[in-house]
Amino acid sequence: VPLFNLIVNEPILIVLAVVGLVASSQRALARALGLWTLSALVIVSLLGNTGIAGHGLVVLPLALLAGVGAAYLVHQIPWNLVRTGPAALYVLAFLVLFFALTSLIGLVTPDNGLAGAAWILRFLLIAIVVVLPLAVGISYLGARLTGHRMMLVLTTMLLLLSVVTIRSTVLAASERPGAPMEPLAQGAVTVSVPATIERVERISRDLTRNNDTTQDPPVIYRTPQDPTGGHGLRIAIDQEVSQPLLWYFRDYPNVTLFVPGVDVLDDDVQVAFLDGGANAEEVTPGLVGESYLFSHDSPDVYGSPDWGDLFSKLFSISDWRTFWSFLIDRTEAVPENERMFQLMVTPQIGERLFGPTGPYSLEDEAGAGTDGGQFNAPRGIAVAGDGTTFVVDAGNNRVQVFDPTGAFVQAFGRQGSEPGQLASFPGSSQGGPGGIDITGDRIYVADTWNHRVQVFGLEGDYITGWGSFFDAQDDPAATATNPGLFYGPRGIAVHDGLVYVTDTGNERVQIFDLDGEFVSMFGTTGSEAGQLLEPVGIAVTDDAVLVADSHNARIARFSLAGEPLEDWDVPDWEGLTFFEPYLAARPDGGLFATTSTTGQVIVLDENGESSEPLTDPSALRPYGIAVPPGGDAVFVTDGIRNAVLSLDVPPR
Repeated sequence: VPLFNLIVNEPILIVLAVVGLVASSQRALARALGLWTLSALVIVSLLGNTGIAGHGLVVLPLALLAGVGAAYLVHQIPWNLVRTGPAALYVLAFLVLFFALTSLIGLVTPDNGLAGAAWILRFLLIAIVVVLPLAVGISYLGARLTGHRMMLVLTTMLLLLSVVTIRSTVLAASERPGAPMEPLAQGAVTVSVPATIERVERISRDLTRNNDTTQDPPVIYRTPQDPTGGHGLRIAIDQEVSQPLLWYFRDYPNVTLFVPGVDVLDDDVQVAFLDGGANAEEVTPGLVGESYLFSHDSPDVYGSPDWGDLFSKLFSISDWRTFWSFLIDRTEAVPENERMFQLMVTPQIGERLFGPTGPYSLEDEAGAGTDGGQFNAPRGIAVAGDGTTFVVDAGNNRVQVFDPTGAFVQAFGRQGSEPGQLASFPGSSQGGPGGIDITGDRIYVADTWNHRVQVFGLEGDYITGWGSFFDAQDDPAATATNPGLFYGPRGIAVHDGLVYVTDTGNERVQIFDLDGEFVSMFGTTGSEAGQLLEPVGIAVTDDAVLVADSHNARIARFSLAGEPLEDWDVPDWEGLTFFEPYLAARPDGGLFATTSTTGQVIVLDENGESSEPLTDPSALRPYGIAVPPGGDAVFVTDGIRNAVLSLDVPPR
């Protein structure tokens, strides 16, 4: 929102503009510029998200008005007193006092890292040694500066705002262009876009600089439109990502714009740029490719901030540290909304751009991508009795299947909400399906953001599914209603003819038969016995249901009938949020639990006692976990390495 961007990025202009309107003798000019600024702000606000261009339209008249205020301020500053000393000392004392008071405020806010005597000593040291002498000095100097004090205080405030503004400007332009936490950068393309285009341009120069007379008929690249050659690749660009790609390829004569699902691409297209949500297999059959980060779209809170909530938090000490962190470093901001794009090329060009193409085996660890054996933020994993491995490739909205040797067999599923399709987080190309389990000839998948469970055959054919969206809104009474509906189900386990699903957003576990008929449910919002907060992974044994009660930092245990049993505390989870721990039962009793933030797998025995965790230097962010036949290892999906890792399990 334009007003939000002005407050965050242009505070010095706002203050100087107010000075110009209120105090300047050039009233007519100030009012005209004020009307221009207000009109621009209203128009840009009505136009919606206009990004940096709209911000510039508002800043231009605001800067001119601020110039009027600055001229008045410079004229009113008592320069003779600055030269002789008192005024300069007065401003300097206020600057030091500001930083001292900031330190005191930091001490009274939560999470200051101090306690007891250390806190008291630090507080008294700053208050008595710094703040008190400065207050006395400012009072003494102020008595000698009668008539100029308010002007000097305003000058001090402007100096502080200048430092903040200059720092924000430099960081936005040099260190965080296109970064998700920078409001002005929302919608700006990331560094992945020019880097990818540079690679395509190099390929184009290599392949099309000179005419190819060895073919019959000869291939002519040097044309009147491209007299020097090097721009002859045939490129198609999805309308959703047309800007700035069309500008980058402005010198390429064989560039076409198309709408996926409406226009059919010519067979001779060599390079295609697609939006991250497009189905590449349908739109560009025969081409291979990879996905890259296109931009960070504006979070909803930036477009329509809750001003009442923001102003109320200004008076909440616990929120001051958050405000300061965002103002200075743009940290503690709302979660980012990432937007992806896909670069699709012919297999021949793909060999040069991406290296060897798939399919890959699990041992290849081919990393991020869309080929068989490549992953994008994998989550759940399950292993059949014969060693066949099923992996939820969440970011690619599919399930991949590997034979007992780890060789790629097939993949099924794609982005969407129709039967057999799997969804990303709404409005994003991130997220995706969560847990997976198998029984007999059926595969059960927690289709998290379609808020349902889907069932597939071993060949990937859709069999059935159930569920739709319901939000209990943390109301225990509502949690006990609407069976068969979900809010972001994550974990799923099949045991003894029943399907157990963690209904994560509604803080409960639901149980169904193999065809989706509701059987029972248990759990409600809270931290008492039998209650859950953000349940994710689930494992079922012959005598208990074990749930990764993530925000309560414990393994919640229930009988098969849903009665609470003694919970197992997990100290490593204390203070963590949204880290998606998944579970796998140990064949010899006990439990494995992933902790994505530490890169470890927690090992618990049948009594909940922990032993040495499973670690591997290569494990960065483990999520899903499964035990292959034999039980001497665990398979773990790594959401950063985009791979399935095998961790050895020491004998008990």
